[in-house]
Amino acid sequence: MHNLRKCLGIDIGTTSIKVVEIVSEKTGARVTKYFAVPIPLAPGPLDPQRIEVVAKTIRDALKDQKISTKHAVFCISGQNVFVRKVRLPRTTEERLHRIIAYEARQQIPFALENAIVEYQVFDLGPESELEVLLVAAKKDLVNDFMKLVGKTGLKPVTVSVSSFALFNFQVFDATPFERLCEELGLLKRRKAKTAAVGAEGSETGDKGKKFTFKLPSFSFGKKKAQTQASGENADELPEVALDESPAEEEIFEEVRAYINIGAQTFDLAIARLGKYHLLGFTRSVPWGGMELTRTLQDRLEITSAEEAEEIKRSRAVVVIPGREQEIEGGDVDPEASEIVTSWADRLILDIRKSLDYYISQPDGVAVDSISLSGGQAVQPNLAAYIEEKLGIPVEIKSHVENEALRVPISEEESAGIVNYCVALGLGLTGLGYGRITIDFLPRELKTLREFKKKNIELTLLTAGLAAMITVSTQVGQRDITNMRRWLDENQMKIQTAAQTRAKVDEARQKRDKVNAKFTALGEAFGDRGFWLEFLGMLQNVKPADVLITAIQMKPDGEVTIECEAENLRSLLDFVKSLKAQTEWVKAVVNSNVGDPTRVRFSNFVGKQVQTGTITLQVHWKKTRLAPVRQTLEPGLMYPTPPPATPAQPRPAMGAGAGAGIPGEPAL
Repeated sequence: MHNLRKCLGIDIGTTSIKVVEIVSEKTGARVTKYFAVPIPLAPGPLDPQRIEVVAKTIRDALKDQKISTKHAVFCISGQNVFVRKVRLPRTTEERLHRIIAYEARQQIPFALENAIVEYQVFDLGPESELEVLLVAAKKDLVNDFMKLVGKTGLKPVTVSVSSFALFNFQVFDATPFERLCEELGLLKRRKAKTAAVGAEGSETGDKGKKFTFKLPSFSFGKKKAQTQASGENADELPEVALDESPAEEEIFEEVRAYINIGAQTFDLAIARLGKYHLLGFTRSVPWGGMELTRTLQDRLEITSAEEAEEIKRSRAVVVIPGREQEIEGGDVDPEASEIVTSWADRLILDIRKSLDYYISQPDGVAVDSISLSGGQAVQPNLAAYIEEKLGIPVEIKSHVENEALRVPISEEESAGIVNYCVALGLGLTGLGYGRITIDFLPRELKTLREFKKKNIELTLLTAGLAAMITVSTQVGQRDITNMRRWLDENQMKIQTAAQTRAKVDEARQKRDKVNAKFTALGEAFGDRGFWLEFLGMLQNVKPADVLITAIQMKPDGEVTIECEAENLRSLLDFVKSLKAQTEWVKAVVNSNVGDPTRVRFSNFVGKQVQTGTITLQVHWKKTRLAPVRQTLEPGLMYPTPPPATPAQPRPAMGAGAGAGIPGEPAL
């Protein structure tokens, strides 16, 4: 998944830090070191002081153990995240993301703008719905945790969840390595097998229906499904040959509950170890071994928490019905044992509630076995007492069952790996063997991680570009030498051609200037002719007793006429005649003829007259002369024809009352 050969799994608990260094090999994984160091600080919130102390403890422990590995996987507590499983229909990736975003708004009990939401899609086959694991955590909590991670000096690969890490380890331990690689898409098929299939000429009949367990991980904000592995890291994956045609058979689905009991919380993860190895249910309860220590300290009136812890470990046992004689010995404290038994009853009550809730779900079934881990799981008789009360086989996870995971024997850890299940799950997740890949690593660090995964391709690409530049430089230098030689030989011809071109350009510019002058002259004459003909039309339609005192003609075809007459009727007839000239007049825009306030004394006739203003909109004038025709361009055989000039209407120039020279305005 992350192209790593070696990775650290770091489980930061309440009272101690568990560290596991794990290496990927062809036949599985190997644990090189695992150890725990106490936190020299009382349990409390993740404030700046605790961040400094925990980060320094991790740095010092790695230095003392001579561990140089920098890539590490961390986890946040399961009680700090919200987990839901939903079933959704098959659809496109974009629509699936929108549906999940809607489900998040409905399910998550706090505001999405203050949360980081991640989800993972499990494909259960072409005929089934998609199973989506929806997880959310508050931004403030993740940001504070990343401050701690940043001070450790390590390179975070993933920030997982404690219950998911527990699930990943237990499922890895319960699954054959060959099948694990197949389900996670980590197999590299043998080339000989592919060649044999090609030689047969047919691939049908030898390929059975196979299931690929896809583990895409999304976050709200860029969302593309990704498979668990790709061809780019094929060289680092184990070579495992599997039968290409497995027979379809019914697989019994075993349901196991994994419980990790820590100092402040205990995590529960239910795994469905059937065909697809899925997470059935997860829960984190915010109390654990410290609760028992405080109860012993209060009930036994002990002043020191260390003394209460010592009594809990060495002198208190869980009393199993029918075996009360065990507490009669001198090394067992009966009162402390009674307190421990009461604590175990509370633990069993919470476990029973969780199992009952899971059974009540649509896909819930009874749990077949329980596996205990964590520092408090080794309490004497605890596993047997839980088995007695729940009627379910219970074991303590003190050793690894899968031969693909090799763990050295540690003299310091008499209980084996019981306290390192979460840390082991984190390390396996970093190497790409985790079923659940929910990651709360900040987006900028994810982008940087994906970029670094491509470093090999970038190196090869850079080398290829460098080789191309070197070769092209040599080829280009040879071409430059040949070009310079040709330029020296043809220098005179080039100068002559340049001078000729300059003369041609100068002549073309002179010709263009002359053409422009002719075109402007033609357009000017065209406008003048247009308005002269328009004035001739006005003279023809104007009644004899109407005097035009002023006329304004605009380039856009708007004409304003100021006129006067002794008789109002003559002005009205003039307006009517203008409206009838449809070949010239498009519309009479405005006319105040007939306004009684427009009566005034005329200096032209020396008496009272009726005045008026008429505004016309004539049809858009057309230039009478087309632009001058261009002369022949070099290389053309025929001149460019001039554009066609539409025929212009010409009014009749008949003689009438008051008719004078056409186009001459009446004064």
